[in-house]
Amino acid sequence: MHSLTLQGSQEAAQAIVRAKGLSGTPVQKQILCDRYSNTPLALKIVATSICDLFDGKIKEFLEQETVVFNGIRRLLDQQCQRLFPLEESIMCWLAINREWTTISELQADIIPTVSKGEILEALESLSWRSLIEKQLVRLRWRQSD
Repeated sequence: MHSLTLQGSQEAAQAIVRAKGLSGTPVQKQILCDRYSNTPLALKIVATSICDLFDGKIKEFLEQETVVFNGIRRLLDQQCQRLFPLEESIMCWLAINREWTTISELQADIIPTVSKGEILEALESLSWRSLIEKQLVRLRWRQSD
């Protein structure tokens, strides 16, 4: 099985905002796209909600200071239900640590102890599903800041 990680692009994100007919300043549109890492699926889901709940006005949505709701929450719930126990444990520890974490730190956190190979396999699976972010050899739970 092969996997290709697609990074969200600003151009694609802005095109989705335009296609959904959302209104706002260029800065508000950029903030919205950045909040969801320019991820097309997340932006499509949130744009639909902005249209339904806020009459397409980005400013009103941003004033709510929320990132995850309804459609996004369902998507995350589906992904979390598919996690194997070790993957779930890793996600919990990454959320608890809240900062970038090395693989060695993660291995020390997990009880009962598991091999580094098992952790690497689980991390690879989580990465393929875009549930974690990587920065060289440090990891964290994928969240919108």
